[in-house]
Amino acid sequence: MDSRDTDLPPDLRDAAQQDPPRIPHPIPSSPYFPETTAAALAAVIVLCLVFLLTSLHRLNHTDLWGHLCYGRLIMSHGLPSSDPFSAETALPAADFVNVPWLAQVTGFLTWKWLGYEGLVLGHAGLALLSSGLLMWAIRLRGVELRFAILGTALSYMVALPQIGTIRPQLFGTAAFPLVLVATSLVPQRRHPFLWLPLLFIVWANLHGSFVLGLATLGICAIGHSWDAWREKGWAAILADTRTRYRWLLVAACCLAACVNPLGPFLLWKVACFGFSPALDNITEWQPLVIKSLGGSLFFLSVLLTAWILCRSQGRLDTYEVLLLFVFALLALLSMRMLAWWALIWPWVVICRAPRRSTSTSVPDWNYPIASRNTMRTLFALACVFVTLLWSPPSQAIISGQQRGIGAITVDNTPLYVADRIAEQGDKGNLICPLDWADYILWKSGTSLRPLVYSHVHLVSQRVWDDYLQILRGDPNWLSLVDHYQLDYLLLSRGRNQMLRRSIERHPRAEIIYQDQRSLLVRLAAAAPVAPVRSE
Repeated sequence: MDSRDTDLPPDLRDAAQQDPPRIPHPIPSSPYFPETTAAALAAVIVLCLVFLLTSLHRLNHTDLWGHLCYGRLIMSHGLPSSDPFSAETALPAADFVNVPWLAQVTGFLTWKWLGYEGLVLGHAGLALLSSGLLMWAIRLRGVELRFAILGTALSYMVALPQIGTIRPQLFGTAAFPLVLVATSLVPQRRHPFLWLPLLFIVWANLHGSFVLGLATLGICAIGHSWDAWREKGWAAILADTRTRYRWLLVAACCLAACVNPLGPFLLWKVACFGFSPALDNITEWQPLVIKSLGGSLFFLSVLLTAWILCRSQGRLDTYEVLLLFVFALLALLSMRMLAWWALIWPWVVICRAPRRSTSTSVPDWNYPIASRNTMRTLFALACVFVTLLWSPPSQAIISGQQRGIGAITVDNTPLYVADRIAEQGDKGNLICPLDWADYILWKSGTSLRPLVYSHVHLVSQRVWDDYLQILRGDPNWLSLVDHYQLDYLLLSRGRNQMLRRSIERHPRAEIIYQDQRSLLVRLAAAAPVAPVRSE
């Protein structure tokens, strides 16, 4: 002890012998720069990861290219009145429906302005928009932001099997969370009556999934009507303000969805779309398989739902039970519906998740801990900047050095044979594997018309059966080729081996291109049969 301390009074002497008070680190803040909470920073990080992971997907060789062909046709000739691309549809012009014409035009203009990188960038942007709006929708249910972030992350994981493919459905998955937002707001706010019908006007021209949005609004109205009836009888349904406003919102959105080239007829055509017999042959429209990735993620989400509801102290409302049941049933009946289950179940379930106490001990020096600071804002901006640099499409567009088509498309895309067709300008009717047809349409400028392409709902069952017989190499394949007046056959060496062996030794077949993956054959016209003269 210092000798000078002995001269102090006893109370001051004891205070001098104690450790000096700790001075907390200053928390960066500024009145001229926005401040961010830890939860908001976590939300930015999750959304950046959604954008980055989605941008790593490459362009798939499915209906993307067919939709781009439609967009190119609409921009030059207007809306088609019948199937403009198939060699044979056997479908009356009155039954032809092209719902996503606005999405097709948007996709084509994106390609025209930003190239193939723009398509990948648009894919990531729509996934980001869907996740951000879903986070907002969950937050509006009174859920803490950290739980809304968790629900958004789980939603993205469950939807992984569907997220990787670029198609007009992405516009629907971005619009659907706004229906959930309106569902939470409409009892207390009136502005959803203004913007939600406008959303359905656009949505009905982007993709047929707008009927799922109408179904969600209707289910919520039915659930609240049921609860009002159970409490006070039938008269309570009209007397209850919340129920009445929900039905008015359903009616307004139904009327708004009729603003499309087909009018109210579109509602019926979209509702009947899933019953097309040709869709039974498409994997993504078949029932969910438990052993698949989508099936495993679905059942894991169901188990998580059961665990949360068992530990939750509250009970689900009627409309929540109906939503879970309907969308789970749709997902089981069709793999394509998994994306919509991934949006609805976290919105319903996360608000029932058990929560721990958030109380924390106060530091000894009783210094108030700020919930916001400027440094987190800087971290958030850094995350956005790094995401744009690491994301392949944004990096390519910013730098002006776009990747080649081979790096952007999936491996099974028929790039080389499509380039050969585009260079030679081949014209006529063609048969090829279904997953190649749309890209051949796109690269050939629709000069080669495939017998069947991704719009299988436009072909009859007879045409579909004949298409399969030809590619299988059935004994009557040549007669079917002549019946449909096919000029070219594009075969996969791995999938069409029997047909390839038959063609290689056939006198009418001329192999005009081949590589390790594909075989392009031109068929000579059948020799005319001389008439038999009677003596």
